[in-house]
Amino acid sequence: MKKLYFLLFMVSTAFCSAQTTLASGDIAVIYHLGEINAAPYGETFNVDRVGLLLLTDITTGTVFKVTENGSLNGTALDTDEGIITFTAQSDLSAGTVIDILSADPNQAPNPVGVFSTPAGAVETSTATYSLSTAGDQSIVYTGTEANPTYIYSAFFDGTSWDTPGTCSGGCSGSQSEEPSTGVTFAFGSSADSEHDNNWYMGPTTFNTAAEALAAISNPANWTGESNNSGTADTAADAMEASGFTFTTLSTNSYDLDHALALYPNPSNGIVTINNSGIALKNVKVTDINGREVANFKLNGITENKELNLSQLTSGLYLVTIASKEASTVKKLIIK
Repeated sequence: MKKLYFLLFMVSTAFCSAQTTLASGDIAVIYHLGEINAAPYGETFNVDRVGLLLLTDITTGTVFKVTENGSLNGTALDTDEGIITFTAQSDLSAGTVIDILSADPNQAPNPVGVFSTPAGAVETSTATYSLSTAGDQSIVYTGTEANPTYIYSAFFDGTSWDTPGTCSGGCSGSQSEEPSTGVTFAFGSSADSEHDNNWYMGPTTFNTAAEALAAISNPANWTGESNNSGTADTAADAMEASGFTFTTLSTNSYDLDHALALYPNPSNGIVTINNSGIALKNVKVTDINGREVANFKLNGITENKELNLSQLTSGLYLVTIASKEASTVKKLIIK
C-alpha cells in the first residue's frame, strides 16, 4: 500500500533544537492493525495502521524509520518490503502517539494524500508498505538497513520469533529472525499463529516511561482479533487521541533520579551506580516483562556501588533504585 496517511497527536512540546539520538526502548509499538475497515477522516476503504509511542522527548529534525521488513540474521534488515522514514517537523514529548495509516490506492479515493498534525515529513521506500494479515512485524530503527540501530521490534506471527537461520536466504513474507539488540516483543493468537489486528490494552498512565515500556512489552497486556469488528480501530483511536501520561515526579524522586547514574551503559554485566551522596536502601532489576531477575540490599550506602549482573542475558532491563524517601527507575542494556 504505497499511499500513506500520517497522523500525529502532540501531547506537549519539548524545548530543544538539537536532533535527538534515539536508543533502545525510546519508542514502542502500541498497535499493529493488518486490516481495518475504517479510519480517521471517515474513510471506508481498507487500511493498515501502526501506532508508535514516544517514550522520550524528541526534537525537531529527529529521524527514525519503521518497516515491515524482517531481520535477516538478527543484525541486518531485508529490503524488499516497505520502509517509512519520519523526520520530526517540531519538538514532540514523551507520551505522544504517532499514528501511521497505509491505504490501498486501488480502493482509496484519489488522490489519497499525506496528512500530519502537527506537520511531519513522511517518506516511503519504492517497495509497497502493506502489513500481511498472515502475520508480520513492525520494526523501529535508525541508521541503515545493513547496519540498523534497533529501537523497538514487535513480531505478530506467533508468540516467538522465527528460529535462527530462517532468513538466511532472505525473509519471505512475514518471516523475521529476532534482532540481537534493542527491545524485542512477540505476540500472537498461539505459538505459531496470528491475529489480523493486535493492540495494547493496558494502562496509559505511569510514573515513568520505563514503567510504560515494561507494561507495553508484556504480552499479557495485549489482545487481538481477526474479524475486523471495529474494536481494534476504536482502541487505536483512543490511544492516538489521548496519548500516554507520565506523572510528575515528586521533588524527592526528581532529586534521586538526578543524583544517580549507571555506567557503563550498555554494559557487559558489571555496572556501577554513580552516587552523589544519597543513602540507598536497595536495588531491584526486572526484565521488560516485569520479572525480577536481581535484588541487592544496600543498607544506606552513600558512595558508588558496583553490581554484578553478568548472569543476565543480553537485553534491556529496568533498574529500580530506592532510598528511604523515594525511588527511581533507569534503563540498562546488557550486551
